[in-house]
Amino acid sequence: MKKNLTITTVLFGNTVPRSWIPRFRGAVINCLKQDNVMFHNHIGDGLRYSYPLVQYKVLDGRAAIIGIEQGSAALQDYFSNYSSRVVLGGHPVDLFLDSVREETVEVAIVKEPVSYEMSGWIPLNEDNYKVYSAIESLVDKLSFLENILTGNILSFAKGVGLFFGDEVVCRISDMHRQHRLSYKGVGFIGLDISFKSNVMLPSGIGLGKGVSTGFGTIKSIERI
Repeated sequence: MKKNLTITTVLFGNTVPRSWIPRFRGAVINCLKQDNVMFHNHIGDGLRYSYPLVQYKVLDGRAAIIGIEQGSAALQDYFSNYSSRVVLGGHPVDLFLDSVREETVEVAIVKEPVSYEMSGWIPLNEDNYKVYSAIESLVDKLSFLENILTGNILSFAKGVGLFFGDEVVCRISDMHRQHRLSYKGVGFIGLDISFKSNVMLPSGIGLGKGVSTGFGTIKSIERI
């Protein structure tokens, strides 16, 4: 099964450090003319437990927002009454709009694998970190991570209403960097990796934990 997704990418002229994405997210949410769950994933006192369809990121060093399907429509509404002045880090700031790009992207199982790079991926929580740490073989560690990555792709697909009839395959081809990341005040291991999959995915979306604030952002580097 395949599906065409509408994706809107909003790029600002402002350079922001990666650690400021939660502040950037809060600044955008605070200046909404009307409340929209797509921007914050909260329903009343609870959470919207589904793949985030509006994601705040740093792309090429600059603040950016990506909207997927309903998130894309929400961004269009937001920018129909756009005000550049926000409060960021306690200071009034003008967000200079650089570009707004809307595109239709096909997500599907493909015959030949597609290569991706992913930065700031958080695959491990407290429980599976213990399991991962106990694995001695490097091959088995990679296989463990590949299974998690496959699950992340399936979670994304479910979040956009897509269910694959064929098996999703992921192979991690390189581990570039392992580093410590903080998400909601909790420390996690972050990974920068290259991988291949038989799923054609949109560049710029996130996979794994914390995708609404820029973690696990992928970039397609090859379409065979």
